[in-house]
Parts: sequence; structure tokens; C-alpha cells
Amino acid sequence: MANKLNNALLPTLAGCIVAAAFLQRVAAEEEAAKPLPDFVNWSYDGAHQTHNGLRSSIILNGWWRWMHCYADYGTKAPTDDAAWYYRKVPGYGQSFSIRGADGKNANLQKMPGVPSGKARSVPFTTAWVEREFVVPAEWKDRDVEVVFEHNYGESEVHLDGKMMGYTWGYRAHTMPIPKPYKTGEPYKLSLKTGGVVNNIWLRSYEPTGYRIRDSYLTTSFRNMECTIRAAGTGKADGKVRVIITEYGNPAKIVKRSAPARGGRRTGLEDRSQLLLEKSEAVDHRHAQPSQLLHRVGRCSRESSRPDISHPLWFPGNLDR
Repeated sequence: MANKLNNALLPTLAGCIVAAAFLQRVAAEEEAAKPLPDFVNWSYDGAHQTHNGLRSSIILNGWWRWMHCYADYGTKAPTDDAAWYYRKVPGYGQSFSIRGADGKNANLQKMPGVPSGKARSVPFTTAWVEREFVVPAEWKDRDVEVVFEHNYGESEVHLDGKMMGYTWGYRAHTMPIPKPYKTGEPYKLSLKTGGVVNNIWLRSYEPTGYRIRDSYLTTSFRNMECTIRAAGTGKADGKVRVIITEYGNPAKIVKRSAPARGGRRTGLEDRSQLLLEKSEAVDHRHAQPSQLLHRVGRCSRESSRPDISHPLWFPGNLDR
């Protein structure tokens, strides 16, 4: 009798389980399909992008979800979309507003979870910032990473709820996206940070075996000299060098460096004279660094193709 009853109930229970799973999936899809506020744009339309054959970059700046780390949010980010506010990334301090989903500035005195008397410190407090991004389908065979130019203090980085690592202030950090990629499907990037002070990029590389990780230009106005330094990983094999082109006119090459040294780490240092057109001459006894950098401001790595660029610097934060 019991076996007959069990056999009779099994199809019903199985149907209930399937129905429950279906309803959960529908609810999850509806939750994921909730539109962002009108002022938030996470598509790549209008985002600053660079592509040069071996290296591609997409800026992730703009309005991100934001929530302070007081009360229930000290150890984990909000899971309910309705709990989030929005804030510009990069952005830190009182000069960068915090908005609700309606686009209006948030009332810090009435913000849930903020302790009494702490409203003024909310723009400076440790907070969660979050957005979604998609790895372009054409990057599926590349090495893809997120680049943080400067997060204030020690910051936690999470991808789809899993810890990626930490960043700390006054230096750039890169974190690779694990392969295989979810091309066409969004990733959720979350940071617990004291503030995002500079740009955040999504960047991809062709797997060439070497990569320039850092480079900078120093100048001497008195001697009209510039010194290029660059460092990276992988074997250079005499194929990597740095070139200087005029800012705004990358086709005009000012100087090519000698090839980088090989080995496990790629290193390069080259000193040379700076030559400016007569029409662009300035009195270098009183010139500001920006006057020269606006004339010579791009450092490139050169392999078999002359258009492989590696920027030395950016003129401030890039906004949408």
C-alpha cells in the first residue's frame, strides 16, 4: 500500500520540483532584466576605446552602483537592486554626488544604515561600488584583464561574487579574467574600497609572450632631453622597443628607442634629445611640464607593426 502511494505521489512531486525550478529561473531572469536608471549607461556606446591590433581597451568609468559599508553591508554587498544608490567612478569626496535610482541627490541624513551623526562622513567612507560588463566576443582568444589605475587605500575586488584579490593606493593593479570567458554574458565587478580615484579599464591583449606593464617619460627642459623607461614581462627577443610620437599626431615619430633587454623581465631605458618644430618652440626656462607633454605625450611599443601603441599617460580621468 505504501509503495503504491509513493509511486502515485512521485510524478506529482517531480512536477512540483520542475515547476519550482522554472519559477525560480523566471524570477532570476526578471531580476536580471530590471532596467538601469536612465542616467546609468553600462553599454560600450560612447565609452572611450582604443584598439591597435595587439592591445584593446574599453573604459569602465561612469555611474556605478554604490552603497556604504555601515550596518549590514560591512562584509557583503547588497543583493537587492533596490538597496543600491549610484555614484560616478572615478569619484571621491563631497564634490561627487550620490544619487538614488530616481536620479535625485540622496539625502545622507535619511540614508538607511548610516549611524547617527555620521552623515557628513558618508562621501568619504569605505563603500561598495559595482557594475556589470561584457567581454566582447572578438576577445574570446585574447588575454583579458581589468586595470585599476588607483583605488584609495586597500580595496577588495570581487568578480561574480568571488574574490579576485586586493589593490592598494598610489599604484595601478591588473587582474586577469579567468578563461574561458562568458562572451556575450555579463560579469559583475564589485569593489569594497575607500574610493576609486582614477580610471578603470577592461583591456585585452593578443597572447604574444611579452607585455609592457609600465612606462614613463621624464624630461629636462634645460638640456632638451627625454628619458624613456619601460618594464614588462616575457621574453622580448629584441622585438620590443619604445617610440615617441607627437601628441595628437601619432603618425609623426619623434624618436625610436633601442630594443628592450630580454630575459624573464623586459627592461628598457633610453635617453635622447627632444626636437620640436619651430612653430611649437617655447621658452623652456619658464615652461610648464604640460606644455611639453602636450607636444610629446605618447609612448608606443613597436614590434612587426608600427602602429602598436602603449600610452605613457592620460590627461586626467576619462568620462562618458
